[in-house]
Amino acid sequence: MWRGTDRAAAETLIADLPAPVMSPGSRSLVRRVLLSSAEAPVGTATRSLYGLRAEKVRALGNLADMKAFLAVLPRGAETAGGAGLRLDLAWLAGDNEAACGEAQMALPQAPGDVALQKAQAFCQAIAGQTKESQLAASLLREQGVKDETFFALLDAANGYPDVTLPADATPSPLALAMIGKAGLSLPAAWADGSDPAILAWIANDEARPVEERLVAAERAYAAGAIDTDSLIRAYRAVPNDAAAVDRLLSAEDEKLEPIDRAHFYQAANGAQQPQRRAQLLHRLLELSRLQGGYPAAVETNLTLLLQMTPSPDLAWFAADAGRAFYLAGRYERAGAWQNIARLRAGNDTQAAAAVQTLALLEQIAGGSEPLVWAPDAVTQWRDAQAAAGDPDAALRAARLFAVLAALGEPVGDSWRQIAGEPSLADPARLGQLARAAAEKRRAEAVALVAILLGPNGASVAHPLVVHDALAALRSVGLESEARSIALETVIGSGI
Repeated sequence: MWRGTDRAAAETLIADLPAPVMSPGSRSLVRRVLLSSAEAPVGTATRSLYGLRAEKVRALGNLADMKAFLAVLPRGAETAGGAGLRLDLAWLAGDNEAACGEAQMALPQAPGDVALQKAQAFCQAIAGQTKESQLAASLLREQGVKDETFFALLDAANGYPDVTLPADATPSPLALAMIGKAGLSLPAAWADGSDPAILAWIANDEARPVEERLVAAERAYAAGAIDTDSLIRAYRAVPNDAAAVDRLLSAEDEKLEPIDRAHFYQAANGAQQPQRRAQLLHRLLELSRLQGGYPAAVETNLTLLLQMTPSPDLAWFAADAGRAFYLAGRYERAGAWQNIARLRAGNDTQAAAAVQTLALLEQIAGGSEPLVWAPDAVTQWRDAQAAAGDPDAALRAARLFAVLAALGEPVGDSWRQIAGEPSLADPARLGQLARAAAEKRRAEAVALVAILLGPNGASVAHPLVVHDALAALRSVGLESEARSIALETVIGSGI
């Protein structure tokens, strides 16, 4: 993977990888770089690649990835970040004994590491060594450590009564363990935090209020820290509310909340009639496309969609089902709904519109039917979206046709003028990406694509960046990955 890439360049690229990542497609690229067992690039080392990768794996927040990475991480890499990852994993798993063992082994190699010193102080409190723990806290304060959350929780662990966490208490795996030891309440605001691993812990804590767990579960899922089954379990824990579902179906302009998505899931799961299930899923998928969270809406309801048989009386639902299946990589099922739409297109306007949408998605997915492009297709599509009230019609048009151009469709270059200059992109990195792709430096190209697309992925990236990113992935042999990201991009842009 790293053949042809200088060691120093690889270190910089890994350090600059986004984490956490909200885009499933971009996250798969980051994971490909971090979790690969490829040989290290040639050159003089200035930073530990193991340590850099460990920090990023931890920031992604997926416990299964942490375990997989640690399983192949040499014990000698602890001083470069491995010890911190092992510690966090043990705290998150509720295994204080294992965490204290890790800290005891790692501290002699890195006596100045503040995280290890904090762990040691807490482990002394666990062991009833109050004086030693208090001394360790004093030494940390003398070093200038300002972490009032830690010091308050250490007091609680050492038996001090009436300990109060600061209003801006900072979440961390160690803090979770210390709160559990002290029997304190977890701050409710932590469910709205940004650390995916913490959110995953809260989502799986059955002692927490259901709605708090649900908020954390959705955020953790969006960051890739929990799997689909875990999010579904969070949805199922919410009490049924038929009235809430009826309100969501009839409301003109409804803003979906996590509990609303749970109600939709439960109602669709319990629906006996295909028309009723289609009605519920149509509303959920439509609102999720407009408001965000569409990938989660698709994946959590994929089994329900798979249970539905494409039929003429559900032709109006073909665009919803087909779009979802294309995003999920179930192209055969998408094609079945596409065929139903074609059969009914002559006397059903919704089916006719679905044919156009799904034909476009089919081509992006790598379908065999060629599309025919009018010379002014870009302008026509942009103007149609603007007439429909889309304030970002030009940007959406440019992004769509940038995707098509990157996949080899003869759409011309007019989209480049509409797109304008990518003011936020790094021209040097774009040039580096072009060279890496041309010279087949796969890991370098993948890392650069992930960096350029950023934590939110291609659906919000500049069209020129999207084009170059997809073209680079195809150039280094990652055709299916490029098309998967392309589908995520156009669907996320409103197709």
